Amino acid sequence: MSGRWGLVLAGCAAALLAAEGALWIGGRFVVSRGAAGARDSGVRVLCLGDSFTFGLGAPPGRSYPDALQRLFDAEAPGRVRVINAGIPGANTSMVLESVEENLSRIRPAAVLLLAGCNDNSNFKASNYHLLLGGWAARRARLEAAVSRCRVCRLAIRAWRRWRSGAAPAGPRPSPEVPPAIGSAAWHLRAARELDQQGRGREALAAVRRALTAFPADAGLHALAGHILLHRLADPAGAAAELERARALAPRDQGVLRSLFVAYHRLGDADRTREAVSALARLAPGDAEAARLGRYGVPAYGDVALFRRLVAYDLERIVRACRRAGVRVVLLTYNQDWPDETIARVAGELQTPLADNRGLFNGSPEPLQRYYAPDGHLNADGYALMAGNVHRVLAPLLGIGRPGGTSGLPSPAPSGRSARQ
Repeated sequence: MSGRWGLVLAGCAAALLAAEGALWIGGRFVVSRGAAGARDSGVRVLCLGDSFTFGLGAPPGRSYPDALQRLFDAEAPGRVRVINAGIPGANTSMVLESVEENLSRIRPAAVLLLAGCNDNSNFKASNYHLLLGGWAARRARLEAAVSRCRVCRLAIRAWRRWRSGAAPAGPRPSPEVPPAIGSAAWHLRAARELDQQGRGREALAAVRRALTAFPADAGLHALAGHILLHRLADPAGAAAELERARALAPRDQGVLRSLFVAYHRLGDADRTREAVSALARLAPGDAEAARLGRYGVPAYGDVALFRRLVAYDLERIVRACRRAGVRVVLLTYNQDWPDETIARVAGELQTPLADNRGLFNGSPEPLQRYYAPDGHLNADGYALMAGNVHRVLAPLLGIGRPGGTSGLPSPAPSGRSARQ
């Protein structure tokens, strides 16, 4: 009998290994086909990060990757292609989760990485639970090991889909129709455009004006909450607006996520847990809500934990790039807490660092020239950052003279901004 069970278990293990191998080979085939068409596009530089990479605070086309592209085009036309993969709000764990796929799909020669400032407020895909002590960390590491198995990931996705219920197939979405002038949707889109340009106060004023005409529009209240939370650093005001949006649209998951962040920043543990629980009930398959419910929500001010988290993720991103034969340059923000960790990781791993600490403070121009009102950089700030990055990256790619050719001032050796 024991021999029969042994054969059964051995057969199951062999089937699992075969399925895992087939999925790996299939994934490599799909990725290689997707990357084949990009091989003739010159040296590719992949910029990973958050809103400071995406370019919030500046008009479209004026991010630091855009400015870096112009610098390379000026000295080596057509030789370098800079790809902006920045995602507003991204944390380091999100970058780590997708880095291998991005490397395989894009096949860059170099990666520029600027991430970390959102790790204490965005817990999507966050690895914070792996750094907790005791049984929680052991359980989290086991789950992480299971999640790396492709067969297990397929099974987990199927389970979550079954739990949440498959949505019935609806009609094919029609092409987007511009909203009618003067409608709530029209005001919403106009305010969002201001917000994306880093003009948070103007965007909030536009929303306030629209709310006088459309006081029961959940989208306008939600956008007001977003601006107050992420642009104007007013979590109390954001929570009030988001509660109004929640009353009007109680099943809006985006509102609940923002409400969770607002209460988390306020240090209101009870309301934070209530928002997480509400999100988990609304979306049973939501991995972020499940993780927060299982392991708890770290305190917003637990800087020691978040420093460890940034270091944990950055080290693994750098190693993934090196395994793929891709050069990595780490960037700092010119902010306080993430920059020390980023610089330390760069030193420990002997990774090139484009250090932006003191870059703007050391310029002869007034500091406010380089910042949008919401604390992001503006077009001039991103251009200055691009010049600093160019000095580090160009010699690594064998382009231009050592030290760069941008003509921009070198960064000062000290001084930091307190902007968050």
